[in-house]
Amino acid sequence: MTEEIWNILHDGVITQIQGAVPGDITLQIKIAYLRTMFSADGDSIMVNLSDCTLLSYDCFEEAAVLSVPELIAVQEPVILRVTSADQGLLIVCVGGDLALAYSDYQLALDNGRTISLAELDAACVRYWDTWEQENIRRAQRSQ
Repeated sequence: MTEEIWNILHDGVITQIQGAVPGDITLQIKIAYLRTMFSADGDSIMVNLSDCTLLSYDCFEEAAVLSVPELIAVQEPVILRVTSADQGLLIVCVGGDLALAYSDYQLALDNGRTISLAELDAACVRYWDTWEQENIRRAQRSQ
């Protein structure tokens, strides 16, 4: 398990979860600004988790802990940050906390192209560098 993936996917919305626990699950994370750094033919990053032994969402609004993948996805959790927990990772989201434990992961674009964590990280750095430069230019023009 790695926290880095989830920190890079900050502000992404979990829109779909397929699979079953225990077993393999796939989370679709809608994060258009980062996804378009690869190509314009999609808006999501797919996170495939191998040997997932924990998937639960402590939904603040429902005052319930959800463990059915489809019911979690309906809440459309927005990823804020991640921390290590006793049994795995705790992904703090808008409206609740998502607990995950898994042995391995694979990343892909929603068009099926597999990507590495290094590629995802590089795309994130490119996006924020571009964003910063554009905002500096805007600030200079408005002076």
